Amino acid sequence: MSEIIVKTRQPDENEFFFKYHENIGSSEEFSRLVKYINNNSNINFVKIDIETVDQMQMAKNYCGKSFNFKIISKE
Repeated sequence: MSEIIVKTRQPDENEFFFKYHENIGSSEEFSRLVKYINNNSNINFVKIDIETVDQMQMAKNYCGKSFNFKIISKE
């Protein structure tokens, strides 16, 4: 499948894009950490579906799994 990239931008200060790594986004421990922070702080980690150009180019290496988060305030 080909995708046309119309424009790109740098991540906002509160956006974090991870390249696939078995110990980051797919681990139960990372999910537990995110859940703990969301439940016990004034911020929320929100998973976002946006993919970076690097992630799209590496799609075969990370099996389409993007681990991208935006941090938002609960206030």
